[in-house]
Amino acid sequence: MASLIPTDPALHLEIEEEFGDLQLEIVHCELCGDYHPPELHLTRATLFDDEEPARA
Repeated sequence: MASLIPTDPALHLEIEEEFGDLQLEIVHCELCGDYHPPELHLTRATLFDDEEPARA
């Protein structure tokens, strides 16, 4: 039976060149325990606008 996995190195290189800009870096986060891009927790997350006071 023939393998379904292509083993042609030229085809592999061509696919990497074609879709290289679509690759995402995913890391395991020690803060939340999930997998996501590393810059996710670099931005400050707030539930309210800084100018508008929070209502109790």
